[in-house]
Amino acid sequence: MSIVEHPKADRPVTLSEVVAAEYESLHQIAACCFLHERTDHTLQATAVLHEAFLSVSDSVMDTPGPRIYYLAAIARGIRQVLVRHARSRNAIKRNGGRQRLDQPDLIADTRTAIDLCALDDAIKSLEKIHARSAKIVELRYFGKLNNQQIGALLGISSRTVQIDWKFARAWLSKELRDCDA
Repeated sequence: MSIVEHPKADRPVTLSEVVAAEYESLHQIAACCFLHERTDHTLQATAVLHEAFLSVSDSVMDTPGPRIYYLAAIARGIRQVLVRHARSRNAIKRNGGRQRLDQPDLIADTRTAIDLCALDDAIKSLEKIHARSAKIVELRYFGKLNNQQIGALLGISSRTVQIDWKFARAWLSKELRDCDA
């Protein structure tokens, strides 16, 4: 699942226009985070998306700009909402129920449940050694952007995105394995 490329993608748009045009795709992205969660989960995809939109709209002026810029901001917003919720829940339960997400593509092409708080910590650590790779993880994992879209946003080639993604996956795999040990 990826955000649809529009024929007029270079045309400056507002955050509101992006959300209106991409609402269903963005909702599906948020819903993916809950596919393998328990049924009584207190946070729903719609709430995640709306909270992410509100957090982004607070920090980003709704003036015309590149569509991909707003998609990246929404991906960051989704990450922040999910991590904030997981950390809050963990604080209440004292690590009794850390939120785990099923992600088939993040770690070495295996279907692995990932602790969202551990993933966020690992992304922050990766950011310190290779910020661009950390941004690529955020855009792919939380924004479901493809290599071409990420490359356009970061001003690098799709091949460079691929190389950085491969590095980030290997690094995160080791980091998250060490975290579980």
